[in-house]
Amino acid sequence: MAEARTVIEANVTDATRLQTLANTMLGLLRHDHSTVQLQPVALQTVVSEAMNLVVAPAQAKSIAIDDTTPPLMVRAHQQRLVQLLTILLDNAIK
Repeated sequence: MAEARTVIEANVTDATRLQTLANTMLGLLRHDHSTVQLQPVALQTVVSEAMNLVVAPAQAKSIAIDDTTPPLMVRAHQQRLVQLLTILLDNAIK
């Protein structure tokens, strides 16, 4: 019975985390698109910024993050792209 309770609690925690992730990502998409200015952004810069934000939690769990981002330019809103990548990396670390 205790083992079943532990499994259920873990499942509830995972479901809550995934719901938060989905809500955050949807929130990024729901911003008023008319005010968003897409600019050329170096993907390496975005990845570097996001990695810097999650390096401490990754190290705490002995997770190495390797940056092999190719030198690509994308049209995007840089800060939103950093937020999205940070959310995805943070979720992967958890």
